[in-house]
Parts: sequence; C-alpha cells; structure tokens
Amino acid sequence: MKRFIHKLSTTLLIFTLLTNQVAPTFAYAQEISQPTTVETSNTETTETPAVETTVSTENTTSEANEATATGALRVNAQIGQVKVTATNSTGSDAQYTTKNRQGDVQLDGSKVANPIIGGYIEFTYPTEYIESFTVATGGPVKSVDNSTPGLLKVYLSDITQTTTASFPFTFEFKDRVTPEGYTFSPKIVLKDSTGNTLKEVTDTLIYKVKVDKQSLFKYNGTNTTQAYTIDNRDIYGGKATGESISKAADVTFQFSLSTNTAGGGQTQNWGNGKAQTRAAKSITITDTLPTYQKADGTTGTAVFDPAKNPGWTLNADGTVSKTITGSDTLNDSNSEAELALREERLVLSFPDAKTKTNIVNNAKTELTFIQQGESEPKLTVSDDIQFKLIGQLISDSSFRKSNNDKQTLNVDAGAPDTSVATWILGFTNTSPSTISELTLVDEDLDERMYFYSVGSPVSNAPFDMDVYGVKADGTEVKLGSIAKGSKQIVIVDEDAYNKVTNQAKQIYAGTLKKDTYQKVNRTYNSIKIKLQDGKVLQAGEITSTFIQTKLLNPFDETERKDPVRYNNSMHAEGLVDGYGEDGKFSTNKSTSYEDVRVKEEEIRISKMTRSNPTGNLGEVVEYSVTADFSNLSVNRRVNGAQVIDVLPEGITYEGYYIDKKEHRNMVKGEPRVVENYNGSGRQAVIFELKDLDFYNDKTIGRDFTAIVSATITKEAMPTAVQKADDYKKNTDNHVFLVAKEFSPLASNVTSQTMLDNVFKIETPDGKVPDRIVAAKSSTIVNLPTEIRSEKFISKSDGSWTQELVQHNYGQEYKYQLQTKNYSTYDIETFTLYDRLPYVGDKNGSGFTPVLTKALDVESKYTVYY
Repeated sequence: MKRFIHKLSTTLLIFTLLTNQVAPTFAYAQEISQPTTVETSNTETTETPAVETTVSTENTTSEANEATATGALRVNAQIGQVKVTATNSTGSDAQYTTKNRQGDVQLDGSKVANPIIGGYIEFTYPTEYIESFTVATGGPVKSVDNSTPGLLKVYLSDITQTTTASFPFTFEFKDRVTPEGYTFSPKIVLKDSTGNTLKEVTDTLIYKVKVDKQSLFKYNGTNTTQAYTIDNRDIYGGKATGESISKAADVTFQFSLSTNTAGGGQTQNWGNGKAQTRAAKSITITDTLPTYQKADGTTGTAVFDPAKNPGWTLNADGTVSKTITGSDTLNDSNSEAELALREERLVLSFPDAKTKTNIVNNAKTELTFIQQGESEPKLTVSDDIQFKLIGQLISDSSFRKSNNDKQTLNVDAGAPDTSVATWILGFTNTSPSTISELTLVDEDLDERMYFYSVGSPVSNAPFDMDVYGVKADGTEVKLGSIAKGSKQIVIVDEDAYNKVTNQAKQIYAGTLKKDTYQKVNRTYNSIKIKLQDGKVLQAGEITSTFIQTKLLNPFDETERKDPVRYNNSMHAEGLVDGYGEDGKFSTNKSTSYEDVRVKEEEIRISKMTRSNPTGNLGEVVEYSVTADFSNLSVNRRVNGAQVIDVLPEGITYEGYYIDKKEHRNMVKGEPRVVENYNGSGRQAVIFELKDLDFYNDKTIGRDFTAIVSATITKEAMPTAVQKADDYKKNTDNHVFLVAKEFSPLASNVTSQTMLDNVFKIETPDGKVPDRIVAAKSSTIVNLPTEIRSEKFISKSDGSWTQELVQHNYGQEYKYQLQTKNYSTYDIETFTLYDRLPYVGDKNGSGFTPVLTKALDVESKYTVYY
C-alpha cells in the first residue's frame, strides 16, 4: 500500500471526500469536521520549499433552497440562462431613514449554456431620495463602478455551471427630505460585457420609509435653556398691588419644533431623533390670544401690540399668525424655516390680571416639507402653555437645593474618609432683566460634616464666582475664585481635610487604632458664592453650582448612622437691574438631604461597538471597552489586572487608542496581540494594567477605557448566516477582565457583568473559572454569502499560513483545505479535490512531494486516491 501511495503521489493525487447524506439542517449553523491530515516529504534532490498537506473540511449549512441546489459542485442536464434572484434582508416594513437597508443578489449558473465572462449587475436608483448605494468587493464581485449618479455597476467573476454565489447590497435613504411612506424598489439587471441585457430580476423588493412627526413647544424665556418645557411656571407679569398686576410688563413667548419623539417634552433638535423627522419648507404659526381672570373678577384678553410684533397679523377670530418660509437648504440637518422659528417672539401683556391664577395659551403650526411628496399631507401640530403671573421679579421656584447622589451618602467601608456628599445649588433668573448682584448662601450643614470644596472637575462653572467661607462669628474669608466655563475647584476647609486624612492614613498603615481617632472641628459654618463684580446673569439664565461636603468623624460607625439623615440648605440674595430698590431680593431657604448607606463593592466591564456603519470588506470597526472599578473600595488594591479583548474570527487587529491621561497612566505599555488565542482561531488584544492603588495614586482613574480598531477581512462570517446564541457562529466581540484574587471575583465583591468563560481564560491566580467578568457586542459583517474554499500550508511552529514557507529537505509538512458554507444553501453532495504539486506542473513547481500517510477522516467521508 505504501509503495502504491508513493507511486500515485509522484504523478497526480486527487482527494475526493464524498458524503451521500444531507448535512444536518440548522439555521445558519456551521459544521466543522476534524482536520484530515496528509503527510508528505520531498523526493527531489533540489532544495525547494517543502510542503505538507492537511485536508480539513468545514461545512456551513443553512435552510434549504430549491431542489436544484445540490451543493458546492453541480451538474445539470438542463441548459438555459443564468438564474438571478434578489431578496430584501432588512424587511419590507416601514423603517426610518437612519437605518441601513440591505438586500442580497443570488446567482445560479447551473443551467447556463456558456460561461458569462465580464458580465455585470446594474442597479438603478433615484438620487433625490437615495443618499448612497454600495456593494463591497469580494466573493463573486470583482469591482464596482459608481461614477454615474443613480447607477451602480457591479462587475462579476466568470459565471459558469459551477457558480452558486450571492452578494449583498446596502443603501441609505436621505434623512429629513424623503417623504413619509415613500417606497423604493431597485431595478436590478444582469448584463454581458457589451451591455446587453441577459436577465432582469423579477423579484419585487419593497423598501418603505417611516417618519416621526415633530412636536411644537411654546415657552416663556425662562425655558430656553432648559431640557424640558415646564408648565405652571410663575412668570413676572409686572408690578403688583395686592393680587392685581397694576403695571403690566411685556411677557415674551418663543417657539421651537422638537424632533424628540420619545416623550417627556424635551425640546431636542439633535441626534437620531432629528433624522427621523421631516425638514420643514414653510411654517405658519397661529397663536390664540389667551384670556385671563382680572383682579375684579372679569375676563380679559391678552394685549397684542403690532409694533412689538413685526410680521405678525391680528386676525378677526382672535388669533395672531405669521408664516416663515425657507429654502430647500438644510443647515446642520435643520431647515432654514426651523431655524427661523426659534428666533420668533410673540410679545403680550396682561393688565389688571389676578396674580397666581392659571392662564392657558395655545399655539399651532402648519408645516410643509422640503421635497414634499405628491400624497404627503401638511403637518399640523399644537402646544398649550400654562402659566401664572406674579408680581415678584424672582419667584419662589427660581432656586432649589438638591444633591447629585440620589439622596444617598454612600460610605466606603474600606476608606470612609473618602466618602463625599455632592450638593447642587440651583438658581434661575426668572426676571425679565439682568442680575448684577447675586450671592448663593449654603448653610445649616449637618454638624457631622465639613465643607470640602466648591466647583466640579467635570461640570463647567455657570458664572464667574468668588468663594467665601463664613465662620461662626460671621467673619467672611475669601478662599478663591472660579472662572465661568472652567472646571476649577476651590478647597474650602483645608485644615479639616488635612486632619482627617492624616489620621486615616495612619489607621490604614496600622499605626493608629480607629478608637483613638481624634474628632476634627470644622472651620466654617457656611459658605457664600458671589457673582463677581462687573458680571451679570442674563434674563432666563439657569445656573447650577456644585459643592462637596465630607465627614468629620468618618471612623465612628455609630455617629455616622445616628441619625442616618444629613441635612443642608441654601438661599439666594441679589439685585435685579433696572428696578431700583424694587429689584432687591432675598429668597426663602431650600433644603435637601442625604441618607447614609454603606456601599457594596462591585466591579464591571462593558463593551460597545462604536463604529460599524456598513460591515463591508476592509471596513475598520471600532470597539470601546471600559473596565469600571469605581464601585470598589478606594482602599482595595487591584493587582495584575488584564483586559482581554477577543476579536471575532476574520476581524483582525488594526490599532488602539486611549483618550484620557489617567487611563494611559494605568497600562504597563503597549497591548499584546495573541494569534489563535487559546486555540479559538481569533486574535486577542491584551492590555496589562499596573497594580492599581486608587487611594494613594491620584494620577489614575477609577475606570479604564480603550478604543480598539479592527479590520473586516474576507474570512469574517457574514451576518446573514450567523447564529446569535452561538459564539462560534457569529462575530460578537468579547472582552474579559481578570486580576489577582479575582477568580472570578474577590471576597465581598459582586458583578452584574458575568459571562461563561467560553475561551477558557486563565486568571493570574492560575485558575480557569466557569464564569468570568465579561461583556460582548455584535459586529455587522456585510460580506457575500458564498461557499468558500481556501488552502493553507503548515509552518514549523504548527500554525497555518498562505504565505511562502521554507522547510528543510525531507521534512514532513501539511496542507489544510478549508471549505466554509457561508451560502444560503444546504450542501447535499460535497466533493473536495486536491492536486499535489509536481515537477514541471503549470505552477512551475520544483519538487514532487511524497504522500507519507493516508488521510484520517470522519466516517461520513470517503477518500479516493
């Protein structure tokens, strides 16, 4: 037998693997047979690269197509035309223009009489509504020509009787200018190299557009910078005598179209919500002049002064109206008409109105659209605003004391001195004029706390401010200044902070016992935050100022929680410009609180696909990974941590980026890239972190974020044949977090981000837990659905490559043949051929290998030599 094999291998060797049974059908599943190894060696005296042969088959099956689809190789007695069909892979239901629309074109050449050489598929589409139309190269697609607007030519590989292939196409509708209900069916034609039509696709693919309706918001000036238009606000209506507005002032109303369709009244004009609405060409505003109750009990109607409202028309029915017309131009995705609407003002007054009485005002708008469809109706939307008039320039609702911690003081049991309460001092200028004198007073702080700081490292200061500490005897001490728009912090009670922190460090070092901790006294009983001289707060301007407080005696657990509630309050003082003595104000107090709670330790990791717009071949996908240590005790050390990003098979590492300096300070160096990580066939990108000491090292963050980019190669599995619940059959990107003493979790630490350890990752403690701190995100791969066959050669280290390999003379080597069924057909009969090289073949081989071992294959395959 060995001599017989030697004789064959010096002339011609053909491997034929046959199975006469239908491969088991399961939706887009992948069947992988065990590698079939054929060992060979050189018989020639010349030293040329030796090659070794392994035949490995990997079959992918999916739902069966028509009965004529018999597998990778077909023989058909019936001769005729090539069969071209198309499917809509994103559904015929109406969808937003923000969604990529996709379809597939299938080619079946089993009945073609003569090969089609140089043929191409031609797509025709309307440019006024289609933003882009693309097809990726690869599979049956040789090249693409999109030089003619509205016409896409896709040049194909030769179509023969063995051709069974498909390729996807992707297009996008234009945002905001495509009419609601618009339908599009692409014209798809197969042509030969001279442009003659061979076949036109008769399948009707329908893609329909869905549009959300914009909302109208009418609001008073105090709402212009708020996230929500709030009803029942107190609005200054003029000087009041008793309950009557005795000297009416102008009340100004504004309008805005909102693209937020998720509810909540948010006047949002950005994000996907905007793209899901139509852009207005013209807007007609109609406002019903509101009626109101006068102080004498009679009914009045708001006064409309044409001189104060240029362009507005007073109608006979008691309404006022104005039409705004723009062009077909979009500015930052908003039309000129929409932008102009935001600048419109309606000025009314309410003489003799009774204060604190509800008033309802209605406005409506009628919209026409850019590129209005023939059957597309005009859109009419309306909004009511409810308000009360007051005679106070600064209303009771102008200020508010709150906290930024969900009313909870989270105490870190391992480092209670680091526990901090964050309070917000909110103030809105509800007057119609500027404020040039303003003081926010924070007072009545719980005696167990001290004022730590004013300002925020993450939020901009709302105005130019000077910070003062106020002692028990009323003495004011200027502590520092913060510039508007900056993220500066002024430390308030540095003496108390140092005394608490020094004792805490001794306790952590073991040189001081908790019960000998000396209670610290605070320096200031209150703080004042003053608007700097020469600065003003504009009418309607909203401010939020952050302060932080800490515990004076953090290690006394009894004192800490008895009582559990910590109170704090504020009030505001100032002067509204232009009103003399009437402009002075001093508000009542606003109180907030926090309840103490010992924080539970938790560790998390999250994963997000940041950029993956089309999934085409060669696209660089961006993944974001964040390891979150913020809920661990500040005193817990995390040593030997690794963030392991396992890329999907066929998607290869391109690079990484770490944005924040404190995150760059956490890594030891460049990430390691490991090929075929733990035998998975995938690359892994491993970030090794330094030993993390969150208490003492102020240069590092409480979380770590890195952006990893990777390229979609032809080896990636198309999304169309993936299985969401099987990591071996999809292109999910997995990330894992391991560290010493985290195998998978340290004592008293929980995690809500745990997944099965599918890649058998070993922790730094040498353990392989069943579950591990992990996360994953999906990847769109828009590649042809096809049957792929590739050949690899073994390297000296046992890995596989398609590159040139140098082997010693007489050394055994292997080939590997991979066949992946990424088509939408089941393979019923599968035959795999391989021809070994020989001296003088058409490839110019310089040696003839010897087959040294018979193939070892699965029982369902038959091998012929």
